[in-house]
Amino acid sequence: GYGRTLARPTFYEYAPVRTVDQATGDEIRGNQDLTDTVIDNFDFRYEYYPNPGELISLSLFHKEMTDPIVTIVQNTSGSGTFRSWQNSPSGFIQGVELEYRKRFLDYFTIASNATYIRSEIEGVFDDQGRSLGSGTVFEGQPEYIFNARLSFDYPDWGISADLNYNYVDDILTNVSADPRVSNIFQRGIHGLDFIISKQWENGWKAKFSAKNLLDSKQEQYYEGEDLVYDGYQTGRTFSLSLSYDY
Repeated sequence: GYGRTLARPTFYEYAPVRTVDQATGDEIRGNQDLTDTVIDNFDFRYEYYPNPGELISLSLFHKEMTDPIVTIVQNTSGSGTFRSWQNSPSGFIQGVELEYRKRFLDYFTIASNATYIRSEIEGVFDDQGRSLGSGTVFEGQPEYIFNARLSFDYPDWGISADLNYNYVDDILTNVSADPRVSNIFQRGIHGLDFIISKQWENGWKAKFSAKNLLDSKQEQYYEGEDLVYDGYQTGRTFSLSLSYDY
């Protein structure tokens, strides 16, 4: 498949307004000089179904971008740092994804997908041609993504359960516009969720979920340095619900 798409700046990125990030204290500045991003998408996918409900697939993708928008961070004398957005001349994202789904022992299903992503972006420049950053990977794109799910479904008992694991590799979040300051990355995150539900024939349904069991720390760090830009933990979430359909 092939498609061409147009990505416009968001109002938040474009508006000539200055605000303050209450978490970090950084000033945020919109940029009215941003231009639209043109994206050429090339996709290939092959699917094979060994048995009903089972799947093996291979996907290849390539996205060629003109004027992609990246987030930049810049120091200002006496007033800390500010975040804004700039167009890069060009960049691309390409990768491969493998997906697998298999049923076994009648009631169990195992499913997983693994993605490898390679991205590259040209340097960011201001309207006078001066370099505003040295990031070479595309902002927001991890190199690896992995998901796995183990499911149990027993209709006679009205019980279903899912155990879900996912991992997202380090992500470039901010391109430094100051050669003295390193780019900012978000550290890789592991996630684990468990959900189980019970359905009765009379219309009642109970559901229990436990999410973010690993409680990975959400941490941003300066590339190549043992310095943390921002970090926090969201905590684990447990919920129990009871519903009735009539």
